[in-house]
Amino acid sequence: MQYQEPGDEQVNKDKPELEIVPESGGALVSSSPPSALERLNQLISQKQSLDEIRELLELKEIALKQQWQQNQIEEIKKRQNYERLTQTRKEITITVTSSVTGAIGLGIMYSSYPLVGTFVLLLGLATLLRIPFDQLSNEFLEFIDKVSDKFTSIFHPKS
Repeated sequence: MQYQEPGDEQVNKDKPELEIVPESGGALVSSSPPSALERLNQLISQKQSLDEIRELLELKEIALKQQWQQNQIEEIKKRQNYERLTQTRKEITITVTSSVTGAIGLGIMYSSYPLVGTFVLLLGLATLLRIPFDQLSNEFLEFIDKVSDKFTSIFHPKS
C-alpha cells in the first residue's frame, strides 16, 4: 500500500478536470482557471434535472449582474481618473497663463503705461488666485474709490 497525504483522493478526483494546454516548444502548462460563468455553463450542460438547471440559471444571472456591476465600477474609476487628469492639466494651464500675464503686466507697468500694466498685473494675479473677473473689477473700482477718498482727505482740494 502506498502512503497518501490527506486530501490526495480529492486531488486524484479533480485531476481529470484540469485542462492542460500545450505551449510552444512542447512544454505542457495548465491553463487559466475557467471563469464562474464558464463553470456554470459547464454545469448546466451536464445537468439533466430541470430544477437543477433553473437553480444554475439563477446563479448565472447573479454572476452576470455581478460582472456587470464590476464593469460599471471599473468604468467609473476610469472616468474619475480621466477627470482628475483633466482638472490637473487645467490647473497647470491656468497657473502658467496667469503667471505669464502677471509678468507681462509688470513689464508694461515699468515700461510705458503704468495704469494699463497695473490692470494687467492685477488680472494675472486674480486669475492665479482664482478670483472671478467680475469680482475683481468691482473690487478694483472700490479700491480706486478708497484711494481717491484717502488722498482727498489728506490733501484738501483748494477752492
